[in-house]
Amino acid sequence: MLSNVVRELFPGAERDQHERSRAHWMLKQVTKSQGNCEALEFQEFLHLVRLRLDLSTEARLQEEHRALEVLKFVPVEAAEWRIIFHKLARAEQSATTGGVLTQA
Repeated sequence: MLSNVVRELFPGAERDQHERSRAHWMLKQVTKSQGNCEALEFQEFLHLVRLRLDLSTEARLQEEHRALEVLKFVPVEAAEWRIIFHKLARAEQSATTGGVLTQA
């Protein structure tokens, strides 16, 4: 089961050495193990998922920051575009759900 968890959280780890190293490092952090990890306690699993989500969020924020620099947006402009985007996304969601909006 652990290998399934790793495949889900690190989809490129089987082919990409960098992703495999990241997965191995995270498992060591979570389990505090120096060797190979063969099992996870539930709390360790939650910690692993949290670490993975944090890394993904950080990568998205860095990508957004680079895009804003390229576009030469100031923070106010970025906030205005984000508002427009979310309004359009809600309108599209409403159209596809038949007018039933869900809380975001």
